[in-house]
Amino acid sequence: MLVKATPPSQYDIGKVALGDIVRPNDDYYVARRFFGELNVVVWIPNDYVAFTKIHYIDKNDWIMVYSIKTQQQWKLKFGEYEIV
Repeated sequence: MLVKATPPSQYDIGKVALGDIVRPNDDYYVARRFFGELNVVVWIPNDYVAFTKIHYIDKNDWIMVYSIKTQQQWKLKFGEYEIV
């Protein structure tokens, strides 16, 4: 199992709750163009990296969001979004 080190300042940025509105970062402009700017958080794992501060790669580092533009659910990884 791979564990990744993340700077402590990143954990505060990534804390989200159900119903929060997030948008993909500027680095992910392709996803932003397809799914739109505004996405609603619909699922967060119980051991999400922003809460536990233990980053298991591809296990607890993503959230499920709902795109208002395409009306689809999709995944966003930790650090790929900012809270609106």
